[in-house]
Amino acid sequence: MSQTREKGGTMSKKALLTIFCFLVLVLCISSSYAQEKTLKVGFIANLGNPMGRGLQKSLEAVIPLLNSKGGLAVGKEKYKVELVTYDNKGSMETAKSAVERLVFKDKVKFILGDTTVESWLPITEENKVVAIVETPSPTVLKPEHRYVFQATSLNTLPTVVWGWFAQNYPDKKTVAALYPDALHGHHDAEQLQLLCKAFGQKVVNITFYPMDTTDFSAMATKIKASNPEVFTTAGGGPVQDSLTIKAL
Repeated sequence: MSQTREKGGTMSKKALLTIFCFLVLVLCISSSYAQEKTLKVGFIANLGNPMGRGLQKSLEAVIPLLNSKGGLAVGKEKYKVELVTYDNKGSMETAKSAVERLVFKDKVKFILGDTTVESWLPITEENKVVAIVETPSPTVLKPEHRYVFQATSLNTLPTVVWGWFAQNYPDKKTVAALYPDALHGHHDAEQLQLLCKAFGQKVVNITFYPMDTTDFSAMATKIKASNPEVFTTAGGGPVQDSLTIKAL
């Protein structure tokens, strides 16, 4: 009898141990899922533009890869990144509305943005949302703007490149340019004027074109008539910049 009770007692202990291990495993799994955090990142760009579309495709490729490797490490914690995308259509007002949705509805704390930043910067600054942008605007560099960061060399690179050009081609003195009729296009035009003044050149023609332009033949004729020795363009992306050069 005592042997039977002992054997029965031993089986009960094994069963209890198995149940205990199973519960521990369940709790560990549940804890793991509970600790998994999500970091929402907003992205706004002109998705009808090759540059904006290209950046969107890049993010859509990189973020799943990052998440598959455990997510983004922040200190001792890891976050799965969720991308929230809006098309600003190259419009300041549309971009501002998109950022309002990102901040107040989607509750993002980080935004990747573009040259429309000046229209929505007050929103992100007031709500302490970090914005990383690609823009030639000097506004984002002002000391009072604490939550926005310039992610490119758009403010410094042109000076270096133009200085190299002026040094290596000192006989080229007249310049014409073609830029998008948008914030970044007008900034590029102002920057060109300053560069030419600094390096002893003369701007003979600056023409602006609507963002959706595909036929540059008439503008090219106008630029050729000014007889420049140098032609420059920027801000249209790989399609429009290429079309402007081809038209000339």
